[in-house]
Amino acid sequence: MTTHVFIVNEETFPLHLKYMFAGTGAGDLSVDFNGSTDNNKVEKNLVSMLTDAARVRKDDKIIFYCTGTFGKGHFYGVFKAKDRCFIDAKSEATPELSKKLTFRVLLEPDEVYAQGVTEWEALDSLEGIEKPCDILWSLIYRKLDGNRGNTMITPAESERLISMIRAKNDNTRVAFSQFSYDKECKVITEGEQCLYNSEFSAPIDIKCKLIHTHYAYEAFLQTYIAQSIDIDKNLKELFLEGKKLGWLGNEVMCGVGMRRIDILLLTTNLDTHQAILAPIELKACTIYPEITDQIERYILWIKQYFQPTPTIIEPAIIVRKTNRKTKRYFESIDALKKFNKMQGIRIRYLAYQVEDNDLHFEEIDYETE
Repeated sequence: MTTHVFIVNEETFPLHLKYMFAGTGAGDLSVDFNGSTDNNKVEKNLVSMLTDAARVRKDDKIIFYCTGTFGKGHFYGVFKAKDRCFIDAKSEATPELSKKLTFRVLLEPDEVYAQGVTEWEALDSLEGIEKPCDILWSLIYRKLDGNRGNTMITPAESERLISMIRAKNDNTRVAFSQFSYDKECKVITEGEQCLYNSEFSAPIDIKCKLIHTHYAYEAFLQTYIAQSIDIDKNLKELFLEGKKLGWLGNEVMCGVGMRRIDILLLTTNLDTHQAILAPIELKACTIYPEITDQIERYILWIKQYFQPTPTIIEPAIIVRKTNRKTKRYFESIDALKKFNKMQGIRIRYLAYQVEDNDLHFEEIDYETE
């Protein structure tokens, strides 16, 4: 499962606990992604948040980062997702909340502790750090980038952060099941829980818009894959045949230069029980030779920083399908073959197209080209 860190503040945190939900939004901006709209600019602004929401699965772990004055924020947990995220464009289910949080997920307690871990303890202190890969890079990159209200962290990062929260509380969980937040003492306390009114909620379903849109195509494609890789029969056969989905990341930052892996997938082979890590690069264009340069950088980062590093790495590219065997196409095939030989790792080449008012994916066997 994946662990997600949601940002709240001291005013909104009690409401998240009262209604048991986490969410993200962009001020007063909201849009119904499932319906028709003429406000393409707003959709472009919110689509990255939509993708972050689409990656959340039932039983995924949720940690809150509550911001504080002078950078004195705390990490609190641990909760888990009751189901997948949904869209609540009007945000009327939580009337006390002054801001719109369009993308939401309902929660239930997992192992909840009263005290939080400070930002300094989690991100700045070097206590217990033996090598650079032990640092919580996903959260540090989020701080540098500054615009992710819902950040996934890697399995090793999750284990480290949750261990810090446990240690902070002497491994003693709270004894109550309804929660609030005391901003003076900065602890989770017992509170009143209200039933979340799901009347205004709608599931995330980006497929129709992806098929018919002519803008932000790559972003919507990322949303669809993050949401549907274990639902869409076509995608499931390509990526999860004989495997179990373990962890899913999108826009995974891999370096201070802010390179991002579009989709990063951790699975387990059901027969051998080996872990498999698949960095996936998405393009709204057809294949081109230089795409292997990005894959090479991703693999280098994975080998040095993703812990524990799986023995099997299966990179993939997903690009628009082309039936034109141009010079550039054959240069791209040569680049793939050269990469495979040099790295000892084979890049999977997958192509997509819209056909019969549906989205189709297929793997291209380029070895014989």
